[in-house]
Amino acid sequence: KNADYLIASFIKYVHSQKKSLIPEITRIVKGTLLANYLTFADKTSQKEKFSNITVYIDTPIILGLLGWDGPTRKKSLEEFLELIFDLNAKAKVFDITVKEIRGVLSSWKEALRNKNYTRLHEMTRQLFKSRGTTPEQLNTEIVLLESTLKSMGIEVDDNFELDPNHCCDEVKLEKFLLKVGFKRPGHDIKCITRIFNSRAGKSINSLNDEFSIFITPNSKLEAICNRFFKKDVEPNSVQVITSEKWLATFLWLKHPEHFASLPFDLLLTDAYSALNSDDHFWDSFLKRFSKLKVKGNISEEDFNLVRWDSSLFNMVQHASVLTGDDFAEDDIYSLVEEIKRKNLKLEARLIE
Repeated sequence: KNADYLIASFIKYVHSQKKSLIPEITRIVKGTLLANYLTFADKTSQKEKFSNITVYIDTPIILGLLGWDGPTRKKSLEEFLELIFDLNAKAKVFDITVKEIRGVLSSWKEALRNKNYTRLHEMTRQLFKSRGTTPEQLNTEIVLLESTLKSMGIEVDDNFELDPNHCCDEVKLEKFLLKVGFKRPGHDIKCITRIFNSRAGKSINSLNDEFSIFITPNSKLEAICNRFFKKDVEPNSVQVITSEKWLATFLWLKHPEHFASLPFDLLLTDAYSALNSDDHFWDSFLKRFSKLKVKGNISEEDFNLVRWDSSLFNMVQHASVLTGDDFAEDDIYSLVEEIKRKNLKLEARLIE
């Protein structure tokens, strides 16, 4: 019932314990990348340099480049960024994205300072714990953010001006996103409408054209916005918003010999993202788990022991393969007992 987790677990297993299978899986990924490329209208461009392309990067990708999604994701994104620069394309962020990144880092800083760990993504909390991250370190990251971006080769665009002749309906787009569950889409709307505006009503059917594009790891945002712009942007042209994987496909096919490991790295980073994401399975478990504590079926001591155990998140994901998000009370009790047994063994070892 949680197929993404099952597939992601297999990829992680191959990477860590069955590396002999990597060439075979890479071959499959390369075939998929090529198939995706062939759906695009432009198959004749012989260019090897793309100074005509400007890539605007979304907040989660920058956070990944800063290392806040772990080393695997950071490595893959650094290779992606290197690929962009190798082909002379430009990498930028909007000023509003810098503001949003500072907001995320500030939120993390306050959560750590106030020990309000429930405000943190579970895997972010575990990353902070493993690194010993402090509010002071996050404050330094905030202060140095623009110089860090500059050192990566990423330019901050703080002078973008909308052309009133080529604006899209921002209010309609906002209603569209709110209707499908986006809670605070303001930043995304501004970035996407700026890219749309920059194209001046033209569809981009060739990599020879000069254009900007917004890159995000949010596949839901990508799909919904592309549906929103379907009357304005031809289906087989370069869309206003897309994923780093989509862009990497086209750029990688221009220089596959320089980035031989990129296809598998893209697959691996997707796998780790699936394993580490806060999704409805995790949220459903926490709601059921908290209700059992409120009812008195689980003690405060056991609740705290289990809730903040570093293995809980992956155990919940593993259980969801069979249960989906419909966690029975017996499933939760089993997880509690398993974690308690694990901790008793650790205590026994320490005593020895």
